[in-house]
Amino acid sequence: MRSERISRLLWALFALVCAVLVLKFFVADAYRITSGSMRPTLFGGAIRPGEQPFDEWVLVRYRSGVVPNRFDLVVVDREGAHPVVKRVVALPGETVRILDGDLLIDGERLPPTAPRPAPIVVFDDELQTVEDYFDWQGEHDPPRWRHDGLVWTLDAKDVPQGSNAGMMLYHRELRDDYIDPEGRRVVGRRTVNDGILECEFSTRARGGRLRFELVEKGDTFEARIEESKSEGASAHVLRIVRRSPSLKGREKVLAETKVQIEPLRWSAIRFANIDNTLSVTLDGALVLRASYERNEPHPLAPEAGDQSIGPRVGFGGEGLRARFRHIRVLRDLHYTAAGDPRNAVKAPLRLGPDEVFVLGDNSRVSNDSRHFGPVRISDLIGRPVAVVWPFARMRRLRAVVSTAGE
Repeated sequence: MRSERISRLLWALFALVCAVLVLKFFVADAYRITSGSMRPTLFGGAIRPGEQPFDEWVLVRYRSGVVPNRFDLVVVDREGAHPVVKRVVALPGETVRILDGDLLIDGERLPPTAPRPAPIVVFDDELQTVEDYFDWQGEHDPPRWRHDGLVWTLDAKDVPQGSNAGMMLYHRELRDDYIDPEGRRVVGRRTVNDGILECEFSTRARGGRLRFELVEKGDTFEARIEESKSEGASAHVLRIVRRSPSLKGREKVLAETKVQIEPLRWSAIRFANIDNTLSVTLDGALVLRASYERNEPHPLAPEAGDQSIGPRVGFGGEGLRARFRHIRVLRDLHYTAAGDPRNAVKAPLRLGPDEVFVLGDNSRVSNDSRHFGPVRISDLIGRPVAVVWPFARMRRLRAVVSTAGE
């Protein structure tokens, strides 16, 4: 009897080993991330000099020979190189170009409705201190801005229209920063163009105007919410306006619509500028969108270096009392012009019928198609579907989660 039990146990162990081997070689496997090229989507390597490596393990589902979708995460296994995780940005037969941090497909930026990867958080008031990242103008008695915990209260009843005295302005440069797994800001080196402001607000007085601001190069874009004088207390007008050097002090309304804002009730706003498209989302619903052809240069910008001067993000108001909380600043993926000039860095590159172009999310340190060129579809051996280690960081991986501004 004992020998029979041992025999059954051995057969069970043998079956288990066979099942594991079948899964490993034909279905899925776990890969260790050892570099920082995909941060903050995936973490690997030491985040700061002298620190221990923070390597995540991902579960990869084998899927060889299948044409991926744009922005899919894939494992690339090129001959003579170690397998690496990258993101597919261009598909067979397309032309691809990296220009001013953006991705151009067949000579155009992606349309506003195209699915995109999630934007990257560079500031979160639950992780960082607002006073360390934002400034407000001048001294005032009593102070216009007060805070109680994570809620900031603005009294701008005496602020005249057009003044920045009621604005909270992000004074850090908008760079390719990201937040590490411990909630610390990792400072980037490259200035990025596309920014997003998120927060919640509530108004505490009739009249006045709420202002949410994004700056890129010589352009200042504002989403403004003000009471509609001809309708009830909850009826407001939302406008997207532009100030540019060529307008010589004037403003241009790019789009407007009517919205309902209940006094004293918290509302969530997201104001985004992604790939030359501005959008405003209120309480999770896209309510206004406007596109523009190109940015105007700032008259004081140097020929080389940062092309945006001064604060890039702001929020506040004039002629009202309001509260703000859950403040976040985000950025779009930004691709640098490093690598071989022939690989879409200096000119468009046409992909073959069985080729894709792959990039790393942490473009500044990534070795990808900008360096080694397009990748054959046959070299894509699978798709990462989840982070499985460390336990505290376990999560499902999603290639795209948003469209521009949504």
